[in-house]
Amino acid sequence: MLRIHFTSEDLIRTRVAAAADPMWEIVLSLHILQTRRPAFTLDKWRREVRGRFTDQRRRGQLARLMPLAPIATYMPDFLTPSHAAGNLVEGIDAVLSTPPPRLRREMQRLGAVSRLPAWAGELAAGKSDPLHNLGKALGDYHRFALAPYWHHIQERVDTDRTARGQALLDGGPEHLLETLSPQTSWRRPVLEINYPVDRDLRLDGRGITLLPSFFCQTYPITLADVTLPPVLVYPIAQAGFPSAPTAEGLSALLGATRAAILVATRPGRSTGELAKLLNVSAGTVSYHVSALRDAELVISRRNANMVVHTTTPLGGKLLHGRHQSTTRP
Repeated sequence: MLRIHFTSEDLIRTRVAAAADPMWEIVLSLHILQTRRPAFTLDKWRREVRGRFTDQRRRGQLARLMPLAPIATYMPDFLTPSHAAGNLVEGIDAVLSTPPPRLRREMQRLGAVSRLPAWAGELAAGKSDPLHNLGKALGDYHRFALAPYWHHIQERVDTDRTARGQALLDGGPEHLLETLSPQTSWRRPVLEINYPVDRDLRLDGRGITLLPSFFCQTYPITLADVTLPPVLVYPIAQAGFPSAPTAEGLSALLGATRAAILVATRPGRSTGELAKLLNVSAGTVSYHVSALRDAELVISRRNANMVVHTTTPLGGKLLHGRHQSTTRP
C-alpha cells in the first residue's frame, strides 16, 4: 500500500499534467513489451512494435533499454526526469545529464532487484559511451514504437484531462482525488493506493503532479525517491489503439501538423504549449492555427498574457466524425 499524505496547501497545489510525458510512456511501454499477456487493446501495438525491432541493431537497442525498465518493485527515477516533463529532447538530455553519484546509487538499487548486463556498471559510473548509447536507444525507441501513435496517445490523455478538469470544477481537488482511479481511495488527508510495496509519501506543502498515462496499465506509480518533485502517474480509462493511427484520416484532409494541432487544442492550449507538445516553433503553430481559425475549427481567446486556442464545436464534430467513420460500413 502506498499512502500519500496531503496538507491543505498540497491540495491547492495538486495539478494534472498538460500532456502525456514521453519518458514515462517509453518506460511503461517497455513494460508492455515484456508482459506475457498485455491488455487486449495493446496486443496489436506490441506485435507491430516487435516487428519493427527485428534487425540486429534495433534488437540491440531494446536489449539496452529493457534491463533498465524491468517489471520489478523498483525502477530508476533518472529515466523519468520531472523538470523536462512533456518534451522528448529535453527528457533525454536530462537523463544523460544525471549526476554520476545519483546514477551509481539508482543503478545499485536496481541491481539489487533485477539482474543487470555487464555494461550497466559503466553506465552507473557515468562513462560517456554508455550514456550516449542510452540516449540514442531512447530516441530511436520513441521514433519506432511511440511516434507513429503519439497523436492517438495524446488525444486519449486529453480526454482524460477534460474529465479530471470537470471533476475539479464539480467538487474541488478532493473530488479529483476521490475519482482518480479504481486502485486509489481518498481518506482525507491520505490518498491510499494499491501498491506492490508498503510506503508513505509526505508531500509537506510541495503539492503533486497527477500524470495521466496511456501505457500505465496496472496501478498508479510514483517516484522512488521521496525528495524529488512529487508525481503520481495513473492509468487512463479506455487506453488502446484503433485499427490504424487516429490522425491518419485528418492528416490527409488537413495536413499532419494541422491535424495534430486540431487534436491538441481540444482541451485548450496556448501557442507555447502547442509548440512544446508538437516540437515545432511558435511561429509554425501560429501559422497553422490561423488557417484552422479561418475554417472555424479553432477559436483563440486571450487569457492574461497568453492566447489560448480551443477546438470549436465544428472542429469537435470533425474529430467525432472521424471516430464514427471507423465503425460504419
